[in-house]
Amino acid sequence: MHVRIISAERAVYDGEADAVVVPAFDGEVGILPRHAPLMTLLGKGAMTVRNGADERVFDVQGGFLQIVNDKISVVAEYVPLHRGYRASAGHSRADRFSTSSGGRAVGISGCRLS
Repeated sequence: MHVRIISAERAVYDGEADAVVVPAFDGEVGILPRHAPLMTLLGKGAMTVRNGADERVFDVQGGFLQIVNDKISVVAEYVPLHRGYRASAGHSRADRFSTSSGGRAVGISGCRLS
């Protein structure tokens, strides 16, 4: 699958993945290859992108997710200013969101989904 995560200011991630877990507005969504087409609003939390043994975690808040033909597009309202970090066993997914990158974020100002 191909994954692309973008914010208003930059592309955050553009690469391949074997599995993705995304915080939707109503709970987590697990995505594997050949997933059915889907569009949903994002919630707040850690988005995990796995490709083989490599696992990257991106903190996202708001925006939307689209899946079409094994292509995952995420347009996030806020993504902290880092390229993603590898998950560590000592932190929960919720802890990662609240402590990463010192609270600096990029966002889509004035954009409202409704």
